Amino acid sequence: MNKLLTLFVSAAAIAMCSCSDDKLTGDVPYQPENPDNGQSVQFTLSIDLPSAKGSRSETTDPDNNNGSTSNDGVEIGKDYENMISNAIVVIADATNNGYITAAEIKSNNLHASDDKTRYTASSSFSQSQLSEYYQKLPGNQQVKANIFVFCNPTQELRDILFGNDTKTVKPELGSTEWTNSVLNHTSKTAIWNKNGFLMSNSTISTCELPRTIQDWNYYTSEDKPFNLSGNNPDLNIDNNQAIRVERVAARFDFRDGSVDGKNDATLNGIGDFTYEVVTDWDTKDPIVNVTLQKMAFVNMNKTFYALRHVSGDGRPVNSEICKPELPWVFQNGTIVEPYGNYVVDGNYTWKEEALAAFANISSSNTYNFSERLEYPLFNPDGSIDNTGDGTDNWGTSICAEVINGEQDNDQEWNKPGNKGDYHIWRYATENTIAGISDQKNGVSTGIVFKGKMSAPKALESSTDEALRTLATILNDNGAGLGDHETAPILYSFANNLYVSWHNIFKAAIKEA
Repeated sequence: MNKLLTLFVSAAAIAMCSCSDDKLTGDVPYQPENPDNGQSVQFTLSIDLPSAKGSRSETTDPDNNNGSTSNDGVEIGKDYENMISNAIVVIADATNNGYITAAEIKSNNLHASDDKTRYTASSSFSQSQLSEYYQKLPGNQQVKANIFVFCNPTQELRDILFGNDTKTVKPELGSTEWTNSVLNHTSKTAIWNKNGFLMSNSTISTCELPRTIQDWNYYTSEDKPFNLSGNNPDLNIDNNQAIRVERVAARFDFRDGSVDGKNDATLNGIGDFTYEVVTDWDTKDPIVNVTLQKMAFVNMNKTFYALRHVSGDGRPVNSEICKPELPWVFQNGTIVEPYGNYVVDGNYTWKEEALAAFANISSSNTYNFSERLEYPLFNPDGSIDNTGDGTDNWGTSICAEVINGEQDNDQEWNKPGNKGDYHIWRYATENTIAGISDQKNGVSTGIVFKGKMSAPKALESSTDEALRTLATILNDNGAGLGDHETAPILYSFANNLYVSWHNIFKAAIKEA
């Protein structure tokens, strides 16, 4: 599943660099002694966001398009989808992403530009934590670090990175496990609150760090913070690289495609969510219409990676973080280089178990899909029944209400005759499975539509008795069911519709 939007974060935060004594100016007292004195070192952070009124970001080339790899473009976000209320910055060793330290940026230290395209932010790192890291370095050599930004983090993510009083311990120095953090979706709006969408790196940003802990003493004053992605003349370091982030949630937009006439090779829209779905074999005239009434979202993941993972086989083993999702290239039916990859699912191990169980579901062998999926399509016994217990177990919406909701921003999507007027429907966590063969209904995210069948009014006066009967049944003109063998029930067989068991029985015998 592709991310809706890839954002740029130009970080002007804490990078560390080295310098010798003869490069130091007298602006800030240089304190080579007692570097671990309990002070904090200050940094500034610039976060660049795409303007909601700006040009649309294409995504045909992940190297030049913010790490996003959607095949059909990126929908620019609403202001409330792009706003940053608070953030966490993590610096990690560039060789293996081993944890060094982290800092939280509070809302009062985040300031948006007038055009809402940029934030400036400030905070501080613990100098003692940095000192612990520097004590393990050989000393007086170039040091690199990877910078990670989590915008609008959840409390669970804060606990992972900072610890809490009851159950979580923050990462130890050098730990890499934090990069594999899988978060739980405990609330339907936990990661897509307005003005609080969770975002994290789409690519890894690497910068140079100071060669010694003493060099940090230049940046103990709020008036002189270290610039993570900009120029630091005192140390002759210019970290000129932006940090790019993306929203963790995916957005689903919806439109009434029936108003645009011919939709594809089989469906002809006639407006008001109504499609002509069956035509007469000889005359090609429509004989059955379907009007969509409700739409339901099923099988939404309850867990997700805080940082996007990808691998060649879609498995967590040997996966990489913050790398673009790459397409597979086929020539004459054979996969050729460059090879593609898959986004790894935070629920991968559970899904392997669920897929195996799904193949053996019976009345005596059930499986609880709701353990890891919100709105499970299947009941534990493998049946599909959304209203059997009198409650709506899926994420159900009325189609007409969705298109009366908020319209998306991007006019490229909404050009007349192009793709119609899309409206924001809902958000979802990422749900991926490696390989086409494993895209099973039991665990794949999907949309279920509920519709009503009807017949064109012209069929009610047709000279064909069978078509008149069909119209009577579909348009609810008082036809009773009667005996089960002769009841006017619709059956589908070999791509044809038949009225009553008697007629489909004859068709099946003829076919045999």
